[in-house]
Amino acid sequence: MSVYYGRNGLKKLVYDERKAFVDDMWQKYKETTDKHGKAGDYRLLAEVCEKLPFFENAEIGLEIARILILNNPKKSQDFAKVQREQRDRRQILKLWDDFKKQDTSEHYDNVNFRRTIAEILGRKWNEENVRQVIRDRDNSMGKTE
Repeated sequence: MSVYYGRNGLKKLVYDERKAFVDDMWQKYKETTDKHGKAGDYRLLAEVCEKLPFFENAEIGLEIARILILNNPKKSQDFAKVQREQRDRRQILKLWDDFKKQDTSEHYDNVNFRRTIAEILGRKWNEENVRQVIRDRDNSMGKTE
């Protein structure tokens, strides 16, 4: 925890808080992008523009936010749905990695365990969806079958 003193301390405090806010919002935005890098939830970027001054000209940030929201091709995007999908993917990978640590076989593509993961998650998940999530992660890490 930092301690701030005097006028310069106040400036540093404001800077640190804004930086943390932008870092947090950027991370949330990246979590809403798809695997092809297509744009995520514009509302997160718009919120950054609304809350940060543009060299003491706040109207610029408000205008950028207004344009982002008006021209958002994903107006119907459900942020909660995207967040749920991200949580499910993280949970799949965590369960799978835990399983692999205990599995001593060379070929670890266990259909039964993928089915178990799909049952745990429910909804749209089946063993093939689970397999695809695992493959996508392995391919992005340079691992191949």
